[in-house]
Amino acid sequence: MSYPTYEQANPTRRWDGPISDLWPALRSKAYHAQGDWWWYILPNGLLVACKIGAGWRKIVRIARLDPVDEDAWKAEVQDVIAHLTVPGGWYELPVDDEDRGEAAHVAVFLELRSNEHAPGLSRCEDCGTEIPSEPIVRPMRCETCLLRHRLAALPDLPDRHAAIIGER
Repeated sequence: MSYPTYEQANPTRRWDGPISDLWPALRSKAYHAQGDWWWYILPNGLLVACKIGAGWRKIVRIARLDPVDEDAWKAEVQDVIAHLTVPGGWYELPVDDEDRGEAAHVAVFLELRSNEHAPGLSRCEDCGTEIPSEPIVRPMRCETCLLRHRLAALPDLPDRHAAIIGER
């Protein structure tokens, strides 16, 4: 059985394939949309949309027009998100009434970088201090631990002066 929102949608916006194939297709269409949303309606009535945001981060919006109980909604969202795999995982963003539109339920997720636990924030790998994240920097270290790590590596570096004068 499919929902009326699925039946009424343009056939190019209906997703009738397996859910495991949704993410590659949705992500590809979102890249081609160049910053605009691309979406599909699933047979169960869910709208799953994606856009590529700043820093090439993916933003996913899952919405349902007709109301369902809260537990069923959370289960649907988790089922979809489980199939949308990214290296760092997803961070759920708050949704205000203006973003909700006509939908009864809305969830919005932002892609995290692989070194983040929240958007823009990482934890120092050594001491656990929260620090600003940087793309593609791994492992993340606070300034104190980074200095300690670099100083610990110094004795292993060859001393050029000692090698030149023959002390090594």
